[in-house]
Amino acid sequence: RAVKYTAELYGEDRALLAEKTGTLDLPPRDYGVVPLYLPNVYSGERVAAQAFISFDESSFRWFRLENPLVTLVSDSPVLAGTPEAPRVTAVFTNPSVETVRKAKVVAAVFDAEGNVIAASQTILPDLGPGGSAEAVFTWNEPFVSSPARIDARPLLTVPAP
Repeated sequence: RAVKYTAELYGEDRALLAEKTGTLDLPPRDYGVVPLYLPNVYSGERVAAQAFISFDESSFRWFRLENPLVTLVSDSPVLAGTPEAPRVTAVFTNPSVETVRKAKVVAAVFDAEGNVIAASQTILPDLGPGGSAEAVFTWNEPFVSSPARIDARPLLTVPAP
């Protein structure tokens, strides 16, 4: 829980453009990819070429989960909107017997080379057992290149041991 990270964004000339620190929950690997959404990291004029994330290993606190994490499942996200104001929709379902409250979900849009070209986050309403809700992710400007793949995932919260 609450693993400290540092995200660094570099320009084409390898100059540091931006740096952001924070914490992130890292569930066991069987829960798959863990999205990290960092809004407003950089809004400068220079082109960002590389991003790196490092973790402060001294902040790792390993423990066993007593119960499986409740995680939402999403269907295939759909690209909609216009080229000038794209949007993505995805339906998230709660397959558990517990209510999931105010889940944060993230959509990442990838280009043909596998680079993230856009990301957005939203919060779903409470989802009861078997419930589902549509998430809408929006952008106010066109994507920088053609989208090749879209991934929509919930952010998982690891409970305290």
